[in-house]
Amino acid sequence: MPLRTLTESVDRLEQEGHALRDEMTNLRREKERENRRFGWFLGALAVALVCIGVAAFQVTLDNRRAIQDNNRKFCDLTAQSARSDPPPSTPRGAALQQSALRLYRDLGCTNPL
Repeated sequence: MPLRTLTESVDRLEQEGHALRDEMTNLRREKERENRRFGWFLGALAVALVCIGVAAFQVTLDNRRAIQDNNRKFCDLTAQSARSDPPPSTPRGAALQQSALRLYRDLGCTNPL
């Protein structure tokens, strides 16, 4: 093989090597960008899930508070049914009084009977 053809082949191989190295560098950079984007996505997803969890917890607390407030509205009415003065005269009346007393306790009423 003549020297000129040999040097041209070496030069072509060097150029191909540089092109491959440049392409590999570009692919590596693109992969790093994708990984960075995926990391930001995961971070945003975690923040969103935490916000949703906090909001759900707050709604649950508000609902419990509202239920307790609404239950307390019935305390006076239930207290009248649960009082034992005058005592019930029938077994059904005694059973209703016991049921009203249980409801009074379940509602979380604090007024004394």
